[in-house]
Amino acid sequence: MSPASMLVAFLVLVPTTQSARINTLQKAKKNARESESATPSALTTVEQASSGEVSRYSYRSRAAKGKTMKATALGRSVLFDLRTLRGNKPCNNENGGSCVNRMMDLTSSYTIKTADIMAVGYTASSAKVFRAVIMGESGGKGGVINNWDNQLVSWGLFQAAGKAGTLAKLLCHLKDLPTSKGMYNKLFVANGIDVGVCSPSYKSALAITKSSLFGFRGEVVQGNVEGAKAMQFNMKQLGTFMIAGQFKELVAGQASYWKAAFLKKGVNQKVDVDGKTKLCKLVTSEWGAAVIARLYNWMPAWVRKWTNEFIKLNPKFKRAGAWRTNMHAFIDFWNKKRRQYKRKEYKHGSYPQFPGEVLSQSAGSFDAGCM
Repeated sequence: MSPASMLVAFLVLVPTTQSARINTLQKAKKNARESESATPSALTTVEQASSGEVSRYSYRSRAAKGKTMKATALGRSVLFDLRTLRGNKPCNNENGGSCVNRMMDLTSSYTIKTADIMAVGYTASSAKVFRAVIMGESGGKGGVINNWDNQLVSWGLFQAAGKAGTLAKLLCHLKDLPTSKGMYNKLFVANGIDVGVCSPSYKSALAITKSSLFGFRGEVVQGNVEGAKAMQFNMKQLGTFMIAGQFKELVAGQASYWKAAFLKKGVNQKVDVDGKTKLCKLVTSEWGAAVIARLYNWMPAWVRKWTNEFIKLNPKFKRAGAWRTNMHAFIDFWNKKRRQYKRKEYKHGSYPQFPGEVLSQSAGSFDAGCM
């Protein structure tokens, strides 16, 4: 080929090659955009729900006078109401009535099932005890949020409390649990919700990243009170907790934590019987175990304290034999103490009780023993 012919060929090929490269680059950018849009973002967004979405909202509280909002992350959405409470509650007109009233899952509502509970180590009767407790707290939904009482933020099946530190301990558990740690990082950490300390467990503390004015990640707030305050009216972070309740691994993780932290520790409290005896050796019914676990969930130290006060006032219960003939006598005493704090009394068939499922009062019916 002559030099002239080669030059002509080169001049023809160059623009064709450049054009092909441009087309290839444009296609790559388009594919990247399509891929990005196809991958749901882990960052939670919150917006006011449309009228069409609200019309499908199956729960509408008469107390809700605020807006209905929609939180979205990882392709999941929830609707929740904001409301204003009277009196000294923190949600008032000064902060826009930004208290979460309830939540409703618009996509795939997930209520924990008995099979899920037993899959994380519960027995048949201990699963009944767990359901008896959580149904009164959350209706079995792992994303329920409360941001209007003295705990600042409470979340989940058994309402793990922010100020008291239970929420941080639960998050530590989810962060470490093999089945949930992946989703924990993907959802919670991505939205500025984390724990700074996990060991020893009594030092567990929240580490919450605040949002700046322009939406960038701001300072990290350490501590349970400080962290809970930082989240209390942060709708994106509250929405993240609600959405977390749609992921089975995060809900089942709550169940496994409650068993170890409240049920097992509660029934293994030692009281002043025959020297020192574990409650699980004295109270062997499903109903008794439920009452013990419920109080331990609320005020752990009072399980041993109130029981020993009961024994001191009723000396015959210093011997295990008295418990075998009347193992539930202590509950009446506990109810007297609860009335002093204006708390609901424990009543068989009523509280704590899973609707339609009766907890047995028979000796030996709690098949988990001392766990």
